[in-house]
Amino acid sequence: MYILDAFWSIIPGNEAKAYAALGALAAQVEKEEPDTWMYLLHTPNLDPGVNTFPMPGPQQVAFVEGFKDRDAYHRHAKSPILKEFFAKNGSYFLNMYGPTVPFMMIQTLEMIDGFIRPGADVMTAWQVEARWVMKPGCREKVKEALKPYVSAVRTEEPTTLMYTVSVPDVSEHAMALPPSQVDVLVYNSSWTNQTEFFAHGSGPVYQNFLKEHGHLFVQAGPGSTTHPYMTTSVLKRFAGFFRKEAFTD
Repeated sequence: MYILDAFWSIIPGNEAKAYAALGALAAQVEKEEPDTWMYLLHTPNLDPGVNTFPMPGPQQVAFVEGFKDRDAYHRHAKSPILKEFFAKNGSYFLNMYGPTVPFMMIQTLEMIDGFIRPGADVMTAWQVEARWVMKPGCREKVKEALKPYVSAVRTEEPTTLMYTVSVPDVSEHAMALPPSQVDVLVYNSSWTNQTEFFAHGSGPVYQNFLKEHGHLFVQAGPGSTTHPYMTTSVLKRFAGFFRKEAFTD
């Protein structure tokens, strides 16, 4: 699956109108784009005790999208649906060059491993996007290490609903803004609730992966091999859909 993560910002005072327009956009994409397999829209989770690094503004909107392939994404990106959406609603969003060109950050990603269970299609799933950085020259070693790790998450953690691991599309056809760094590793994941998310992080599958392979990643502090530097987004879904093609279980 070809995955896209994107971040927009609503101009303060336009939240209600923007959320309504985005919900209608998701419904139209679901109706008219069969090769868009996953289209999830979120606000940041700003509940007390939730840590996001770095902390986003409350007006941020996060998209997590999945497509049959890169061509399906390009059709979506150039579609009349989006052109019409920006023409009618672009003024609700932060822009630098006019309301039909909202400022956004886009990560275009090629999924290398992972799974999505049908149970992921619930509005209350605890959704997290995390970005790690592989050390130079370690990309292939990381991809090999991920195979048994992701398999263990899938078989041993039934409350992990979604766990996809992707690398940036760095081809000439990529539409990332800004252009992606080749050594980034992106996780799009969800759990049944916050407690199960913490159980994953403290559990043996994740901890053993760090002990065995943490040295392949840039670390948050000198001398460490088990504290990878990462940026994270904890999200609350307010609109969107999965198609059956997205599910691997």
